[in-house]
Amino acid sequence: MRSSDRLNLNLETEGEVLLSFYFPTGNITLLDKSSDRQWSGQLSEEG
Repeated sequence: MRSSDRLNLNLETEGEVLLSFYFPTGNITLLDKSSDRQWSGQLSEEG
């Protein structure tokens, strides 16, 4: 993916799930052990 791309993340699952989502450099964490099942936003790093 390229920086400035838009990402829509929707997770469909049964039961309890924790989701972590990091940029390739590890400098930015979008979700860390989150019970959120949706995220949408513009990426600031490539990878």
